[in-house]
Amino acid sequence: MINSLTSILTLSPQTMAITTFLTLFLLLLNFSTLLQAYTLEEVFTINCGTTGNSSDGQRTWTDDANTKYLSYQQATVSDQATTWSPSTNQIPFSTARLSRSQFNYSFPISTGTKFLRLFFYPTNYPSFPRTQASFTIQSNQFTLLNAFNTFLNADAQATYIIFKEYVVNVKDSERLILTFTPSHPNS
Repeated sequence: MINSLTSILTLSPQTMAITTFLTLFLLLLNFSTLLQAYTLEEVFTINCGTTGNSSDGQRTWTDDANTKYLSYQQATVSDQATTWSPSTNQIPFSTARLSRSQFNYSFPISTGTKFLRLFFYPTNYPSFPRTQASFTIQSNQFTLLNAFNTFLNADAQATYIIFKEYVVNVKDSERLILTFTPSHPNS
């Protein structure tokens, strides 16, 4: 009796290989179905500090000067970078939206989980030295960056461009609101 039980529990190498293959195949099939089920519903590519749409060869970037997304525009200024790295694409990194007071971007989007990517190019702008460019970014009720200085972070990471990615949840009847607040009067 014990001998029969042992032979039932012992699988041949060929049977184990087939079982492993089928298990992996079913897992990959399930995973690929989940990936195919997700599609982007809303895509906003905003080129801060520009007027008119522009393209980097891969995406079309919408200007923020004439859009309905920017609030408190009168307190902001758009400007060109005074220094430039030849290895960095000009779009969307050669211009910026600058302000010494709080301003918002507000996006009408559907309910659910959203992916947010923010790009930063730490450089000098007239009257806005990059060493003092410290700000906080909030999304609805959450703080994404607090007293963030792109210049210090770029030097620490030895890079010209910084991007931050977030997953945010938007509830019923909400807009995605990004609030930019300078950390001190000269930033």
